[in-house]
Amino acid sequence: MANTWNDQIAYDPIRAEMRSRIEELWREFRKMKIPDIVRRAEMLRSLGDKHGFEPVRQIAGSLAEAIERDGRGAIIPAYLQTLLEAVYCDSQEPDAGERFLASVQVRLAG
Repeated sequence: MANTWNDQIAYDPIRAEMRSRIEELWREFRKMKIPDIVRRAEMLRSLGDKHGFEPVRQIAGSLAEAIERDGRGAIIPAYLQTLLEAVYCDSQEPDAGERFLASVQVRLAG
């Protein structure tokens, strides 16, 4: 039987923490001020960097930059959905992060 995301979380507290933070940001970003959203995205970037989750680091950094540049014009849910997917990516190579970032662009082009 294939592992599900919930199975991976049960065995990996780092992934569980990242998922929890992403889901919390998703629930709250509409009520938050721009600097607070950026701070949370930077916290996710830092967590990804610290634990070697390259795709999470890249996407969270890109989200922070997009919000700083475009404010609420940045399509935050597209980034958050991609971050959730990146948490479960087994590849931690830089090109994996680039593929996830490309998927954000596809979602934005919608």
